[in-house]
Amino acid sequence: MRPSLAQLGLALAALGAGSSALAQEADLPREAAEADRIAKDLTLVDQRLQIVEKQYSERREPGEEEALKHRFSDAEIQFLLNNYPQASVLFYDLIGSPAFRAMAQYPEALYLLAESLYQEQNYLGSRLYFREHMNLRGSHYRDSLARYLEISGRVNEFSGIEEYIDKAKGAGGALPADVAYVYGKWLFLRTDLSERDRIARAREAFESVVAAKAGLSSQATYFLGVLAVQEGKLPEAAAAFEQVVKLEGSGSRDNKVRELANLSLGRVYYELGKFTEAIDRYQEIDYQSGYFVEALYEIAWTHVRKARTDGSAEYEKAHQACEKLLLAAPESVLAPEARILQGHLQLKLGKYQDATDSYSQIINAYLQVYDDIDGRLKAQADPVQYFQRLIAESGKTFDITSLLPPIAAKWATTQRPTPTAEGQFGWLGVIGYPALGRPWNANDS
Repeated sequence: MRPSLAQLGLALAALGAGSSALAQEADLPREAAEADRIAKDLTLVDQRLQIVEKQYSERREPGEEEALKHRFSDAEIQFLLNNYPQASVLFYDLIGSPAFRAMAQYPEALYLLAESLYQEQNYLGSRLYFREHMNLRGSHYRDSLARYLEISGRVNEFSGIEEYIDKAKGAGGALPADVAYVYGKWLFLRTDLSERDRIARAREAFESVVAAKAGLSSQATYFLGVLAVQEGKLPEAAAAFEQVVKLEGSGSRDNKVRELANLSLGRVYYELGKFTEAIDRYQEIDYQSGYFVEALYEIAWTHVRKARTDGSAEYEKAHQACEKLLLAAPESVLAPEARILQGHLQLKLGKYQDATDSYSQIINAYLQVYDDIDGRLKAQADPVQYFQRLIAESGKTFDITSLLPPIAAKWATTQRPTPTAEGQFGWLGVIGYPALGRPWNANDS
């Protein structure tokens, strides 16, 4: 046991006293006074040290529950920092602890793990933990259900979902508007239902959202227009899209829906032969929009069709639309098609040298690419089996762009709007285009 500083102080004091006796003989009073002061200081320091020792000796080691709470907090911080890989690892570790599964934070950890995996595009793993969270009736039940429906649509798995939908219904048997909207989208994408049943059930869900006058009314109304297109009811579809463009809202999501509605109206009016109305709607799409280039291209073709009744002046307007597209987006995947259309229009307008130049630009840019790809295909006895073998050997690492010339890779990696194309709306998921195929071809010019 160590001697206390106080004991050392007393010893020094005794030495000081001895020193004082000697001082009388040796006349050293200052050394004795200094020894007394040091003894008092050591006593004070010893008292403080005892207090500190007592505090540390009585402090308990953190228990398992407290340690788990700290680890949950660390995982939550990583999630909030959008470090989803690290967050998922930490949450995995937590939910594997039997002690943690008995804690109040367990349902929250399940949800955050599921969301982390979703952000990493691990949809199957994320779907599993969203389902576990819903089974516990966690506080994020509705958000989990929305994600669960979205992922089920992605992986084409539709079993066992209705029971979760029933649990989300309110006292009156109706779904909350946000859940009804996601449920409608899920029904909209289902492939296991008959077309008639799919449309009827999806329409019922979207109509309930519109009736609730919730913040998702414009998206739901847009979907009602899409469903009308799929039924071939174009005037009804146009009426729905017109409602969308008139609805108020200034957020980025609302603006995006209006852009899609205007693009859809342009296509519907084109099908109905209302070319002037179609062009007006296309022109509502701002040059900063991601759909601006698509709108310009369709404006050009609408003028081509309009020229049949209104004369060659429309060909000049179509030509101008192509020029705008090529100036605004010369690297767009639509640029080559616009250049070919421009050549056709120049022929119609008697600009033969310009037409020759347009066609020559396309030939010079893409003939070598065509020959390269065509040569690779001809080198294989069966191109289909060749690609199937490549995919089987590469597994998930297969990348088609590695086999293509750089200029062609753009078409392999770019998703152009098609009857099944999608527009992103954050957690709300996707809104599909109307199921209108491109209603024109080069022969129309």
